[in-house]
Amino acid sequence: MSRLFFAAAFLLGAVAIVWMGAAFIGSDLLALTVTAIIAVVYSMGFVELVQYRQATASLTTALSGLQAEEVELEPWLSSLHLSLRNAVRLRIEGERVGLPAPVVTPYLVGLLVMLGLLGTFLGMVDTLQGAVAALEGTTELEAIRAGLAAPINGLGLAFGTSVAGVAASAMLGLSSTLSRRQRMNATRDLDSHIAGAFRQFSLVHNRQQTFKAMQLQANALPEVAERLHSLASKIENMGDHLGDKLMANQESFHQSVTSLYTDLAQSVDQSLQKSVAESGQQAIESGRLAAEAIKPLLQQLMVDINTESQKTHQQLTHTASAQLEHLNQRFADTSETVTSAWKQGLAEHQQANTCLVDSISASFNQFSGQFEQSSQSLLTTFDQSASARAEQQASSDHTRLQLWTTSFEQSQQQITDQQQQAFSALTNEFKTLSADLSSQWQQAGEQALSRHQQLGDSAEQTSKAMVDKVKATSTDMLAEVNRLVGASEELVNARIESEANWVNIHSDRMTEIASTLNKEFLALREQQSSQAQQALEQLSRLETTAATQLASLGKELEEPMTRLIETASETPKAAAEVIGHLRREISNNIERDNSLLEERARIMEQLTSLSSALEQTTSGQREAIELMVNSSATLINDISEQMNKQVGSEVAKLSDIATTFTGSATEIADNFAGSAIEMSSLGESFGVAVNLFTESNGNLVENLHRIEQSLDKSTSRSDEQLAYYVAQAREIIDHSMLSQQSIFEQLQQLGGKAKPTTKKVMEEAS
Repeated sequence: MSRLFFAAAFLLGAVAIVWMGAAFIGSDLLALTVTAIIAVVYSMGFVELVQYRQATASLTTALSGLQAEEVELEPWLSSLHLSLRNAVRLRIEGERVGLPAPVVTPYLVGLLVMLGLLGTFLGMVDTLQGAVAALEGTTELEAIRAGLAAPINGLGLAFGTSVAGVAASAMLGLSSTLSRRQRMNATRDLDSHIAGAFRQFSLVHNRQQTFKAMQLQANALPEVAERLHSLASKIENMGDHLGDKLMANQESFHQSVTSLYTDLAQSVDQSLQKSVAESGQQAIESGRLAAEAIKPLLQQLMVDINTESQKTHQQLTHTASAQLEHLNQRFADTSETVTSAWKQGLAEHQQANTCLVDSISASFNQFSGQFEQSSQSLLTTFDQSASARAEQQASSDHTRLQLWTTSFEQSQQQITDQQQQAFSALTNEFKTLSADLSSQWQQAGEQALSRHQQLGDSAEQTSKAMVDKVKATSTDMLAEVNRLVGASEELVNARIESEANWVNIHSDRMTEIASTLNKEFLALREQQSSQAQQALEQLSRLETTAATQLASLGKELEEPMTRLIETASETPKAAAEVIGHLRREISNNIERDNSLLEERARIMEQLTSLSSALEQTTSGQREAIELMVNSSATLINDISEQMNKQVGSEVAKLSDIATTFTGSATEIADNFAGSAIEMSSLGESFGVAVNLFTESNGNLVENLHRIEQSLDKSTSRSDEQLAYYVAQAREIIDHSMLSQQSIFEQLQQLGGKAKPTTKKVMEEAS
């Protein structure tokens, strides 16, 4: 309806202007010009009103399409005309702002009236000038009538511009009124929707919602404090559980390490004692068997010597009648040669035995010194031992076995070569001596036939002297053999005593090593227990401090919140400002508390990962220690077996050497010399075995040193991680305390600001 009235008013005004303009065409150019200006101004006003009505139509359309609940304001405002967006936004937010009105149209309404009056005034001036000219130009009545008729007609036409201006002004004013009325209706509809769909965007509604939210938060603060208390108790229980678990893990680790090292020391001690006892028993048994084997051989040797001397005596008695003088001289030379050779052989045998005793003593002294040095180095460096490496131990065992095999093969080859050389030399000497004796006996026989009669007288005396000399020589020979047997028994006894002393010294050393190991492990266990206890105490203190701080925070937040709610109830305006600021502060505090809780959760996760890493490190250390114990037991068993094999082979060689005493005295001396060489090679082999044992002990010490270094590194790493977590917890607590202090200071400042505002409001109200 308003659109129809607006169009009718516009058409009426336009018809009036066109009608007046058509009347002025060809008659009055000035009136026509004024009428044209009136038409242009009227058109300008109409254009502005059309735009105004389009903006109002956009608002009406947007309001008619509005739903019951509008959630987003910006998309709805974008559908309005650009001139209405800001005013509508302010009106929705609660500001009493009017919508924009036409700006130029009221001025144009008055301008149209003024233009109509201006045309009228110009027409009247023109009319008066024509009347004056008619009156002054003639005195005749008809001429004066004709002269006045033309200005009067022009006066009628001049009032036509006024009609056009007033009519256009009236219609433009009517159109403006209709447009304003349409805008007023749209504004009324907007206000009705502001109380409904746009209520959530008003400042009053937001203030009410803020106040309700503050009330809900104030009611929820006790529940938050209770939850914080429960959280602190849960953290404390978790810390206690973690501490108990750490203590249990430490106790089990110490017990397992102590039992493993105790078993290692006992197994090493038992293996060494067993190997030494077996080697001593084998040496005693070999000495006894050698003595028992030599004794019947010597008795048989004496019987053979007596039998041979009797046969020689009988032969010489039968042939003494023809050969006595020359045979006496030659037999005397032969006896002296045999005696000198026998004495030389005995001297060489004695010298060889002396060298053997010196070499064995030197080797045992060297072994004792090396063992003492290795034991001392083991005692001084056992605290710095580390993890064993199975591959290196296997390679060292393989190398050691190859060295043993090579040394045994070399010693056996040397003994075989020496025996072959000795037998070859003995065979050559025996052949040479037999040839010489045969030639000498032949020459003596030929000479005996020529001198038989010359030696007949002195044959009996010479035979008696020869028998006495043979008996003396045999007696000396028996005494020398007995002395040689006694020296061999003394050598065997000395060796047995030295091995028994070595066993005792080694047992004492191993006992000292075991006691030192126990002391060091007990000290390490006490140190780790003290460190774990200190860490648990620090965690408990940290949890207590956190619980106390959280409880005090809940109490201190509850009292300021109560005071702020009371102040808000007294002064709504000040309370709204305080509540807005407090809402921001509480959201910041909640975010900080959430970040702190997340940080504590991360810390607990890190502590859990740390405990799992400690368990993995403990299992790895346990596996390394078990590997070291197994490799050490295998190494000691291999060494014991190799020593037993070597001693058995050497005893067998001594038994083979003893069986060679079935020949003559020269063969006995040569065999004793060979046995001396074999004993020297046995001493060299034993020295090689001692060196290999020393090297294996060094490898064992290095492995134990690596194990201790790994233990120290893992302990230091655990201490550093624990110190880092404690420092992080302290930083979190300090940050929380600082943030709480800043919150309290801001709350106090806000409370101080609120009191003057309350006083001012009360004074204005009074």
